[in-house]
Amino acid sequence: MIYLAQTFWLPLALTLVGGIAWGLFSPSRPPTRGTVRLVDVLAIAIVAAGVASVLKWLPGRPGLWLDTALLFVLAYGAGCVLGGLLRKTEARDEPVAAIATPAPAVEPMAVLEAAAKTLTGAAAAADAMAQGTKPQGLAEARDGGADDLKLIVGVGPQNEARLHALGIWHFDQIAAWTEKEALWVGGYLAFPGRIEREDWIGQAKAIASGLSAGVPDRPRGGRSDQA
Repeated sequence: MIYLAQTFWLPLALTLVGGIAWGLFSPSRPPTRGTVRLVDVLAIAIVAAGVASVLKWLPGRPGLWLDTALLFVLAYGAGCVLGGLLRKTEARDEPVAAIATPAPAVEPMAVLEAAAKTLTGAAAAADAMAQGTKPQGLAEARDGGADDLKLIVGVGPQNEARLHALGIWHFDQIAAWTEKEALWVGGYLAFPGRIEREDWIGQAKAIASGLSAGVPDRPRGGRSDQA
């Protein structure tokens, strides 16, 4: 769970923010009997999923999916609770005249669609990591220092830092990746398929060849993202 949280920290943060927005701005309605029952069922399902995750009842890829989904559900739920608490705090501090002003409505489907999109992307990344193989890294850069991995189109400062965290410091390391290793790293970076689309391996081979010939150059065609 800790490793997944570190891997998907940005989608989890966005999910948390979405939950806070829902708790702050969703229309207030008295709970119906059906809503209460649904909440009870969801609570039981989340508790059961948590027990299954802790006890490792689901091995392999299904267990990874369960852990990832549970993380996002907990992040969204925590955001909703925090948003509700902030909403109550603001209501106590507002003047009586301001309480009558209706809060801006948030479209429920928009929030749910955004959460579903985030969860789908996280599940795809987790699936890529489950199918792939983690590449062998180095404890530190070689004597000459780390290569400027940002020369690869698609590698920005953030991705370079995350590659360093894996022990990937040099172009020849990326050039030697297998298909499964590229698949795993794409999931780790939360961009499954991106390495293949932008041909990081081919770019790394070209740059490494240029460096060995004493002519470092950036590959042409494509764009460099900030991530």
